[in-house]
Amino acid sequence: PAIDVAIDNQKVIEGVTYPQASPYLSVTPGRRNVKVLAAGTNTAVIDATPQLLANKRYTALAINRVANIEALLVEDRSTPRQANGCE
Repeated sequence: PAIDVAIDNQKVIEGVTYPQASPYLSVTPGRRNVKVLAAGTNTAVIDATPQLLANKRYTALAINRVANIEALLVEDRSTPRQANGCE
């Protein structure tokens, strides 16, 4: 199913389906509330509040099947071509 992503209750990505990936986003460092929502709704299937550090780049992944879905945040070590990461 398609998903939307909200950061601090602001939708920033809409309608992403597997196996698509969204582009990188620039996000203010600090504790950010990140929700993965069923597309077109406010129903969160993932609700996490990670601590994002300045000058780091992250990839957020939704893993497992929907019934056991969870978030995995991975720090990227390479420089993406079209990314700003946390600044």
